Amino acid sequence: MTQSIWRVTAQVQPGAYPKLVDDVEVDVAIVGGGITGITCAALLAAEGRRVALLEARTIAFGTTGNSTGNLYEVLSSGLAPVGQKWSRQVVRDVATSRRQAIELVERFAGRFGEASCFRRCPLYQYTSGDWSKIQAEYDALKDAGIAARLEEKAALPGPAAQSRAMVVDHQAQFHPLNYLRSLGAHAAELGVRVHEHSEVVEIDAEHHVLHTESGSVKAKEIVLATHTPKGIFGVHAQMLTHREYGVAGEVQSLQIPAGIFWQDGQTKRSFRNLEIAGKRYVIAVGAPDKTGLHDSEKALASLRSISQEYIPLGGERWEWSAQGYESPDLLPYIGRNPMDELYIATGFGTDGLTYGTLAAQIIADDILGKENPWATLYRAARFSPVKSIKQILEEQAIALKGLVADRVGLPEYAGPGSLEPGQAAVVKANGKKVALYRDEAGTVQAVSAVCTHMGCIVHWNQVEKSWDCPCHGSRFDICGDIIEGPALSPLATVDMEALGPRTGKK
Repeated sequence: MTQSIWRVTAQVQPGAYPKLVDDVEVDVAIVGGGITGITCAALLAAEGRRVALLEARTIAFGTTGNSTGNLYEVLSSGLAPVGQKWSRQVVRDVATSRRQAIELVERFAGRFGEASCFRRCPLYQYTSGDWSKIQAEYDALKDAGIAARLEEKAALPGPAAQSRAMVVDHQAQFHPLNYLRSLGAHAAELGVRVHEHSEVVEIDAEHHVLHTESGSVKAKEIVLATHTPKGIFGVHAQMLTHREYGVAGEVQSLQIPAGIFWQDGQTKRSFRNLEIAGKRYVIAVGAPDKTGLHDSEKALASLRSISQEYIPLGGERWEWSAQGYESPDLLPYIGRNPMDELYIATGFGTDGLTYGTLAAQIIADDILGKENPWATLYRAARFSPVKSIKQILEEQAIALKGLVADRVGLPEYAGPGSLEPGQAAVVKANGKKVALYRDEAGTVQAVSAVCTHMGCIVHWNQVEKSWDCPCHGSRFDICGDIIEGPALSPLATVDMEALGPRTGKK
């Protein structure tokens, strides 16, 4: 069972937000209770707009509650590549826009008190290998007028062969779950109708109505603040989807100073500490790989190995993961989707806490009729084929494999006894593609292996006990219910008795 450090250390109690059970009409309907949706709701309500927010699970259930808690104006993938694809001015604009988003978080955190754990701190980037990538990043930042410096003898976590680091001062960290729960309560006080356990099952874009199983919301404007938009959108065919793992443990004394530490190399790692309620923790994040195609056990084992010097093996540990959607031209898509006029915010990569706050500002300003200086830069309607072609082709290859190749060569169903407890498999049975999981008690769960988003075959994630789609990142639990991603419908349950004759034995 995975669980993030933020859920273990949360001091702000979750709000009691009801399930939507009626039909309502508002000015703005927002889907998604992460940092993008809650921030947008609070900004709009503060300006007198009637807002309803629908969350499928609970506030901060998804990526926000499984993040690093780091806020920074640069990008984890680097601003140098942005300069190569775009320009020096775009590098400067990205950093400035993200800096302003962090300042908004700081203002809200100041309102909520110490529980947000907001603090300013430096960001260190270093490597145990080739320095040239970091040098290129340093040059790009300096060329764009962004404050960065080199420190020759820094105290750095991780197996760094050198103590040299690039440092960007005045970045920030906070407790994302405490912050978002506080922001959610603030939004509710402003009049936002917050509804948890209210999964959207249908989006009627033509009439601007959102349907759940027990109610509906009609709105002048609809914002899909779900990290990737629900339903079928052109941006899905362009973005690569990754999962990244986190490990944390309580320590007696902090071996890592305050700061954001990024270690480059063959695989990138991120380290930070956390002090809250008189206890100290070390957090390590890394091992990113493509959703549905990665070996989750191997990825987590790699992260455990690299973090064991700082996180005691004998003490209590927490492990979790989060999903990121990477834009092909290195900038997120924020604003009105050109096909249906719905607002979307996606393509944040692993930089979503800052980009999510920025997206909320851009979308709220547009709805309020205010000019936002960053709206054009990140507009969802842009198309940049020259800058995007490499990743678009890579994503299309993954989708083609999921639609065609993954359907070939599947084993025939050999009965529930063919699986050991804790094992899963995708099989052919009576003309169907079936995803099977046998739990520790021996009960077999059978669901369709065909993703309800666009028909790709799902893959098993052993660490998180989920069925993950490699095409566009939809994820489902063992019962077929949606965990995250663009899918609107769960995987269909398969009747075990209808699977046909068993063709083999254990």
